[in-house]
Amino acid sequence: MKNRYKTFAACLLAFTSFPLAAQVAEPLRLNVPKGHVSVIRTDKDTVTMGYNQGLSHLSLLTDQDYTVKVSPDAEKMLQVKKQGADELTFLVGYNGQPDARTGKLTLTSADGTCSHEIVVLQSGNTSANELPSDTQLQIGSAVASQFQPGEDISRSYDGNVSTLYHSPYSGTQFPVTLTYNLKSPSHVDYLIYTPRQSGGMNGVFGKVNVYCATQDNPTDFKLVAQKDLGQSSAASSIDLGENGVDNVSSVRIEVLSGYGNYASCAEMAFYERNHELDQLFSAYFEDPLCTRLKPEVDEEMAAQIENNYVRMLVSYVLANPDYAESKYRIASFDAYEPLSTLSSRLKVNTYNAYENPTGIYFEAGKPLVLFVEGIGQDEVSLKIKNFGRAYEGEPQSESAYPLKNGVNIINPKNRGNGYISYYTANYQTASPVKIHFAMATENGYFDLERGDTNEDWINLLKNAKSDIIDLRTKRIQVAYPTARFKQYCPENAVELALLSDSTIYYERDIMGLLGKEPKNRQFARVVWSGFMFADGVGAAAHDNSLSGWMTPSNFEPWGFGHELGHVNQVTPGLKWVGCGETTNNIYSSWVEHKLGKGYHRLESEQSGVNDYSGLRGGRFNTYLEENVRKGVSWQLADGPDYHGSQYNEKVVKNQDYAGNTLGQDTTVLTRNFDHFVKLVPFWQLQLYCQEAKVSPNVFGKVIEALRKDDDSNMSNGMHQMRFMRLVCDSTGLDFLDFFEKAGMLRPINAFIEDYGAAWLKISEGMISELREYVAQKGYPKPQGEINYISARNWKIYRDKLPLEGASVGEGCTVVPAGDAKRIKVSHDVWKNAVAFETYDAEGNLLRISMGGLGEDTDAGYKFTQVLWPETDSEKAAYIMAVGWDGTRIKCYEKQ
Repeated sequence: MKNRYKTFAACLLAFTSFPLAAQVAEPLRLNVPKGHVSVIRTDKDTVTMGYNQGLSHLSLLTDQDYTVKVSPDAEKMLQVKKQGADELTFLVGYNGQPDARTGKLTLTSADGTCSHEIVVLQSGNTSANELPSDTQLQIGSAVASQFQPGEDISRSYDGNVSTLYHSPYSGTQFPVTLTYNLKSPSHVDYLIYTPRQSGGMNGVFGKVNVYCATQDNPTDFKLVAQKDLGQSSAASSIDLGENGVDNVSSVRIEVLSGYGNYASCAEMAFYERNHELDQLFSAYFEDPLCTRLKPEVDEEMAAQIENNYVRMLVSYVLANPDYAESKYRIASFDAYEPLSTLSSRLKVNTYNAYENPTGIYFEAGKPLVLFVEGIGQDEVSLKIKNFGRAYEGEPQSESAYPLKNGVNIINPKNRGNGYISYYTANYQTASPVKIHFAMATENGYFDLERGDTNEDWINLLKNAKSDIIDLRTKRIQVAYPTARFKQYCPENAVELALLSDSTIYYERDIMGLLGKEPKNRQFARVVWSGFMFADGVGAAAHDNSLSGWMTPSNFEPWGFGHELGHVNQVTPGLKWVGCGETTNNIYSSWVEHKLGKGYHRLESEQSGVNDYSGLRGGRFNTYLEENVRKGVSWQLADGPDYHGSQYNEKVVKNQDYAGNTLGQDTTVLTRNFDHFVKLVPFWQLQLYCQEAKVSPNVFGKVIEALRKDDDSNMSNGMHQMRFMRLVCDSTGLDFLDFFEKAGMLRPINAFIEDYGAAWLKISEGMISELREYVAQKGYPKPQGEINYISARNWKIYRDKLPLEGASVGEGCTVVPAGDAKRIKVSHDVWKNAVAFETYDAEGNLLRISMGGLGEDTDAGYKFTQVLWPETDSEKAAYIMAVGWDGTRIKCYEKQ
């Protein structure tokens, strides 16, 4: 480093003779009358310099002499020299760090009455851009065997990832061939395929063959590579053999499969490797990751290194003896199951596409060098994703960079956190990949499995560089705003991580995956439009709606479980028409039951319709009234949501009961119905089988069977019938009476609204066939009034507590309810009642009241406000308390 300072001084001395006129746009003039306070003026208050050492000087005017003081943190950054009364010259030293730095000069008049501050900004070292890099070869022309008009192959090499080539929408015939002709014959080592960056996954490549033709024989294409890209959304690299191919004139990609049976490509590029890079670093470092210097390397040797970047890295490691122990800059990354494979295997939506958070923050246009070791035959790439708010002028929020062993120069196209995309069919045996993010900006991430503590979390928040922090556990990873973490979870990350992880644990419990969970995590993140939703990325909540997902002391399990439950909906086996916003709530109900504080949305929400409108538990009671008592088909109960909605006419193609299109159009009446009311029988099955311990893991067994079963050629009605059959098979019990009362085992011929409206048809013949099947199996009927079980009374079923009562009318009081009235029945008197039935004098059932209907607390079971209709058409006469086993005792009668 001594040579550096000699050069620094020589430059300073040499510069003193340079004219100032070239540095100042206009001369400064100062006219200060005697007796006035002194003034110091300069032509610039801020000076910006590049990372290399450089000279600069300022024009200065003052009415007296002055002193110059350099801020302590900048003493090694710059040197200053006064050049007479009107010039100030300073020399900024070489910035060997990737980060920008700032120095301050304070000019003070001799009499001490005036001072002036000058800020010197020196940019971070960008010498990574000067490293010799691989050469991208120019494409002269290209031909596709088929394409969608307006999305031809020229859009795959226009340098714009927002445009793309796409095969015909009307039907793609595989294989699709894409032939690229180079501008001039060249040696080709590898290609990089960049899939579409928006608009879904359609066309993302699966299996491909790569052929090359040479200048000597331009029509003879020879196979040089085969690879399964796994229909991954990450950019992929394909090596053309071990040593590349010489004299290539054309490269042909034969696409054998693609997502959705299409082929699409945002960008295709071909490269020749530059082998000089490895030699540059191996001269000074003893390991492939360039984290440990050779013993003979010292400051004097570092000062002599010609390459700016190599000199910077060597100097940086010398100055930081513990560099090799860095927590984030040097790390290993595991392989995960390909997302498309996992989705197909579990029959669910896409899991986490951002596994392997790096804890490194990237800035657009700020180059970074990655040293990589351990990549085998599988594709590994770096994703840079900005989950934060987009600012004006930011061109994109995500970019991907295929990685190779050795030196990788990354010039980020966007800011954001880094993730290592490493998905392979060999994930169970694939070795970890080691990466050195040289001199990178560390943001960090929280990892519960790693053993991170709340103390670690506090330090992480304090030192965060990104506006997004990643937090992960064994089962889930989230990306939330740093500002919101500071607001909602400033100290208790362990507690938040456990709640988030437990959400997935209980969802996987429902799915029957405990003991055989996938390694892959689920994913949740902040978004900046909309409210809460789930998509192909994972669960999402708007920045203004994150409180319930991020506050450990006030965690809201329903919303979090609901959106993650969408991802876990087994499709189509547990997501036939009408179930889009229903069966995901099997998960959220269970999560809320296990993680909540006694509140249950179905039983605690103040809702309902008709004479139980606004009562706690009213929505649950809609199911009892509409489906169980009135016999309305399960999908068509008129609940609080969409209550009284008008039917709309639609002209649709008719279908038979097997789902075959009949050809003729038919006019149907259709409307939306309450999704939560439809949830109740699913919830009752879970409570009865799992909590009451009649047949634990009922949904796990059903879903496992659905994962293995063939879904082809099945109508929506057939899916519903199969579900009921599998419940009986999985439990060894005949639940058909339960399903009939719930409205599920009833004939239906209706066009159902959902995210994709469709027919739901179940015939008498289909019902008879299922009844015969169950009868032949000899399954016994389950005990009890299953249609009355709820989160308020399931313990009565579990413990088989007998119904107890007193004399008729005891513990019963009349409660006015507008123009009507209800009968408040005390559970201290009528113990272990699970529901109440209201009859007229002829014994006709007029109402069913859920046990705990109208309670004054979320989880209490002290009384029930029993419905008591008194109209011209309905005249209540008496009430029967119902026990779990069907025992009935009269508890009240009209006086």
